[in-house]
Amino acid sequence: MNEVKNIHICLVTISLAKGGAERAVANQSRMWHDMGARVTIVVLNHEIAYPYAGQIWSLDRKKSQKVSFGRWSRFQQLKKFLKTEQPDFVIDHRPKNNYAKEWLYKKWLYRGLQIIYVTHSAHVPMYMTQWPKYFARLCQSNWANVGVSQWIEKNVLGSYAMKKTQHIPNGIEPTWTQDHMEASQVAQRPYLLWYGRLDDSVKDISFLIKAYTQSKAPSLGIDLRIMGQGPDRARLEKKSRETGHEACIVFMDFQADPRPIIAGARAVLLTSFFEGFPMVLIEALSLATPVISLDINSGPNEIIRDQQNGLLVGQRNSRIFAQAIDCMCLDEYFYQLCRDNAQDSVRHFSMAQIATQWKALVTHE
Repeated sequence: MNEVKNIHICLVTISLAKGGAERAVANQSRMWHDMGARVTIVVLNHEIAYPYAGQIWSLDRKKSQKVSFGRWSRFQQLKKFLKTEQPDFVIDHRPKNNYAKEWLYKKWLYRGLQIIYVTHSAHVPMYMTQWPKYFARLCQSNWANVGVSQWIEKNVLGSYAMKKTQHIPNGIEPTWTQDHMEASQVAQRPYLLWYGRLDDSVKDISFLIKAYTQSKAPSLGIDLRIMGQGPDRARLEKKSRETGHEACIVFMDFQADPRPIIAGARAVLLTSFFEGFPMVLIEALSLATPVISLDINSGPNEIIRDQQNGLLVGQRNSRIFAQAIDCMCLDEYFYQLCRDNAQDSVRHFSMAQIATQWKALVTHE
């Protein structure tokens, strides 16, 4: 039984909204709560959209307590909170892109605490700062350094000789597959789906739009839905209008509960330049929706069984990706095969399985 009673877990995250990593933290809070731990979530920006469990401690909210409350004062409040509460483990999920700031976190804010850092991206500067070699040295005294994919553990953490590394993937919360609206209630026209943060420098949604317009999907009456918010939405909407297929490319706002839309899609698509362990893929497959993804670093080839639950596209070539879209849209037998295999293919990412790994990490069982 995965019980860790009498343990206080403190999760640290930017927010509980908008991104896959943030959804993973929210899921993890519920996992620890269900295991019997006391859970505190420190959020740096008070944006909360995903269901969570435990107590929220918001650094962002502290600035409203006094007009003159500066960032340093708020960090002093967090230091006081951690010193008073003395959590058994601090599990830090933040991006770590500035060495000086991370030195402050490690040497001052977290001093005397058991720390676990979680790396959610294959992009080294995002989680290993601009000086990864020196950052790795900072992390040597951590209780553990976790990568959310095998590739990250080997090629990011391992490349800088980081000690006490482990691979623990993101998991699917049990309620994710329960009580969502039937797909038939979502839309009349069939559609392909992309969802996430509209940041083209990371997600390469421009490539997706190009591949979609080169496929046969528009002529088949199969739309492309792009769901989410982000800095590039207006530019991407303009790009979609320039294709001549703007009637088929539908932009949707961020949805805190996207399950009905995911379940109703013909397939979920991923075209990022890099990822960590893309939640969108396991979320889609757990709802029996096939996936199509570029074979990028990192995560897709640890989730997708090519031609069994979806398609892995080996080149960033829009015509080849368009052919993958055509295969999923035109070959009904293949589509049904992927759909039938989808849920079983990600059962090992259930939160019960992931909880076992986390329990072993904090208890050394």
